[in-house]
Amino acid sequence: MRRECVKRIFLAIAALATFGPADVMARSQAQLDCAMQRAPAGLADNLAAGMVAGDRARLSPLQQQLERVVRQCLRITRLTDREAEVYYDYALTRLPREALSRQLARAGIATARIDAAMGFGPGRPNQAMRDMDEAEGARAAAALVASGIDEKHLSPVNWRKVMSYIDLTPRMYRYLQALN
Repeated sequence: MRRECVKRIFLAIAALATFGPADVMARSQAQLDCAMQRAPAGLADNLAAGMVAGDRARLSPLQQQLERVVRQCLRITRLTDREAEVYYDYALTRLPREALSRQLARAGIATARIDAAMGFGPGRPNQAMRDMDEAEGARAAAALVASGIDEKHLSPVNWRKVMSYIDLTPRMYRYLQALN
């Protein structure tokens, strides 16, 4: 599992990779929340910071911490091996996404506007930017600007946070869908 986890985190950072959901059983909200509730203080913020910076060296020990948390959750929730891989990916996207959402809110950037502009959320397309054709990408960019989220008006750090949030969100929803 460790080698696979390391591979996935590097792909997520380097290529902002997309993984396809597996066919798995529905999970309760408590089971889905396990890693978020058991994660050590600061893990979500540190994962987010490492992803925003693209710092692989910083992310490696954080990924190991998350792996330990997921193992605890596997014992508690009785997820199958197949579900465990999807759950790890879900936690790896959800933890930093939630941290980025809090950080962006503190900077006055409502992630609900990003979600609306990008079509993110339950029952929405949740299409990754890399999967959009040129016209779809242009419409998404225009929707972001129209909602007040414009690279020209944000600090470089906040813009990178917005872009990381945009990368993590559709993947998180795909993993959530796979777990439900």
